[in-house]
Amino acid sequence: MGLQRSGVLLRLERWWAGVPQPSTLQLGFATAAFAVVFKLAMLYDESCEPERAAMKAREQTEANARAGTLTRREWERLQQVRPHSPFDTQRGPQGDTTHEGLR
Repeated sequence: MGLQRSGVLLRLERWWAGVPQPSTLQLGFATAAFAVVFKLAMLYDESCEPERAAMKAREQTEANARAGTLTRREWERLQQVRPHSPFDTQRGPQGDTTHEGLR
């Protein structure tokens, strides 16, 4: 008993036979076009880099100006607070885990 081909498979084979196969020249042109577009995108991105760096520096300066400076007393209180980590738990060593030293 041989395998019988369904109508869908026969239609697919007829459609595929009508599709022209790309030549080496077409593939070469497509590859070259992709490389040119990619290079232009990279050049555009590099041209925007100085603007992005300047904007980032400006934002950092503004953020630093808004933050203000700590007084000596505030700094000393911050130094006394135990650092927190993701491993701190309720059952962990007893210490200042609620930052009550800052109040």
